[in-house]
Amino acid sequence: MNITISLAQEIDLPDWLEMRNLLWPNHDKQEHLAEMRQILLKLDVSPVFIARANGATPVGFLEGGTRPYADGADGSPVGYIEGWYVGEPYRRVGVGRALVACFEDWCREKGLSEVGSDTWLENEISILAHNKLGYTVSERLVHFVKKL
Repeated sequence: MNITISLAQEIDLPDWLEMRNLLWPNHDKQEHLAEMRQILLKLDVSPVFIARANGATPVGFLEGGTRPYADGADGSPVGYIEGWYVGEPYRRVGVGRALVACFEDWCREKGLSEVGSDTWLENEISILAHNKLGYTVSERLVHFVKKL
């Protein structure tokens, strides 16, 4: 299997949208699409990498960017993995690693020295994937809300 990774383009919208819906299924497709169109206008500050198997089949994506800070990071600004998805049949074969490597290279080119990310406490697969790529847990956080 040959994996290629490239920056997202307008032509990638349908495949990217399908994968985005798998990662964030509780969001409205039209809201996703509107946000994706905005991201495409600023790939120089918020890159999106699309992974394809054998040049055609979409198998994953990574949305990245920068933030003024990330919990546990020493510097500012930092690169930040905003969304990272690899389809089930393509996990544990290096697709996720390749997507992250592309984003880390982008961060280095921008002069950044750290990358942050986050996931849900119960997302053990994501935690394991981050750990395997050298990311360490910097904090654990519980969010609260009260309806008034």
